[in-house]
Amino acid sequence: MIDYEVIKKCDFPILKVNGFLSEKDLSLAKDEVIKLSSETHHAAGHMTREYERVFVDRIYIANREDSDILQIIQQNLFSEEMKEIYSSIRDTSFKLIPNSSYHETQITFYKNENSYDWHTDEILSRVINWVLYIDIDSDFTGGENEISNDEHMPDSDTKPYNVDISTKPKDNMLLLMPSWVTHRVAPVFCK
Repeated sequence: MIDYEVIKKCDFPILKVNGFLSEKDLSLAKDEVIKLSSETHHAAGHMTREYERVFVDRIYIANREDSDILQIIQQNLFSEEMKEIYSSIRDTSFKLIPNSSYHETQITFYKNENSYDWHTDEILSRVINWVLYIDIDSDFTGGENEISNDEHMPDSDTKPYNVDISTKPKDNMLLLMPSWVTHRVAPVFCK
């Protein structure tokens, strides 16, 4: 049985799933994350982005079956039990997940003092954002996923946003939110 919570502290629901992957799947995912860490692309240069990222779908474009991560996520995100959870949430974006046909899987690596400022992910092909925390035995603080009811104003990077939901990163925890939700990754502090 899936351990989940629908957080309703905002004008929209957020789905939080603890222990999303089995121990075996989590171990396979961690191994692939470590393997792919050498493929990162630095995203600095934009005032709201300071991290390194791997676009998993691009690496395995010729054969998605070669990626444990892509296979594991596909199986778990679209399992019958998860589909039942999506259909129980009173929000159209969650109800569309089982019918989606495009997936964009990225691995983001945060180093000391890296963050991602307030933004939305209103991309034509994206209805839901999902974040799966995978801790590869790093010692860090911060990195909370912060969500705001405030509407994101792209031309106003200095606008203070109210933090309505703050979720501390926890290994093997999945968060799902509508793509138009204003959110950020708070600064990460590590050695």
